[in-house]
Amino acid sequence: MKTISAGDYSVEFDINEKSYEKFKQEYFLDTNPMSEMAQFKLYVQSELENRLNQMESLGLDGPED
Repeated sequence: MKTISAGDYSVEFDINEKSYEKFKQEYFLDTNPMSEMAQFKLYVQSELENRLNQMESLGLDGPED
């Protein structure tokens, strides 16, 4: 498991309209020079990382440091 990287797989999932509207209302900044899609990508990445970090370790990488 320690040798698997993000380049080894891809994930596809559906985003419902309600979730996208939440992003638009709470996170999207029209004044940000990044495009809306670039901001959305960072939002999804951050949200997924936060949720994964909150999950209990399954021990697949060996003992926790």
